[in-house]
Amino acid sequence: MQNAELKALADAAEAAALDTDLETRLRDALRKAALPHTANFGSADAVLGLIDAALPGWAITLEGTASPDHGSWTCTLRRSRMRDNDEVIGVGKAQHLHQALLGALIRTLSFGAKP
Repeated sequence: MQNAELKALADAAEAAALDTDLETRLRDALRKAALPHTANFGSADAVLGLIDAALPGWAITLEGTASPDHGSWTCTLRRSRMRDNDEVIGVGKAQHLHQALLGALIRTLSFGAKP
């Protein structure tokens, strides 16, 4: 069953620019998941590091259009590229890459995913 609070947090991370309140909520969620919670969420590299810490070895698929004003990114996290029956698949969609990555990570955690 999906954690509704984390799902709402993933939705918020995808939809809007990260402000202080949202970053605090994200850090609290990462702390509860025993993950590094001091990362800079505004960088795709930093969020990729969080994904690696949370879900080592998981496959990351990115699709999108890079544009500062009209970007459109989809990030999919799954345990393996080889299976089509993963119990948990995290999908994030956002205008900016780091937000799509963050949405996918938080949404995956909302299902209680383990490495």
